[in-house]
Amino acid sequence: MWIELPKDTFMRVQVLLERNRGRRRPRQTVAPPALLESLLWCSACNSPMVLTYTSRGPCRYRYYVCSHAQQRDRNDCPTKSIPATEIEEFVMHQVLNQNGSATTHPPWQSFNSSEQAGLLSQRIQRVNYDGRQGDLTIELLPDHQENES
Repeated sequence: MWIELPKDTFMRVQVLLERNRGRRRPRQTVAPPALLESLLWCSACNSPMVLTYTSRGPCRYRYYVCSHAQQRDRNDCPTKSIPATEIEEFVMHQVLNQNGSATTHPPWQSFNSSEQAGLLSQRIQRVNYDGRQGDLTIELLPDHQENES
């Protein structure tokens, strides 16, 4: 059933609809920062580790997982996932404390995520993680080692 509205009522409804349309904001999803992207490698199978996450309720838990295990069967690689925040904080702490330089740098949390990632990529060649033993090795870039001395 159709009801015909007077033209002025129709126009007022259109104005209200347009006004309401501007108020709604699209849902924005922000990808979690991967500070060790392209730097973190699985020692067990020599594959890069990639950032992923799981959500439980409103909480998002970030972790790195071996890309080989993620693409195939998780049983193909003995390295299990590692919490992203823990390994990122550990690596950042080690890099900033290299040669006693921690006193010249502000706490790593004072940098935004893109600054943190830039800082790491300027200083680190590769981070190797062996989940079988829980070993972590940080290979610094040669230029950075010379500049730090």
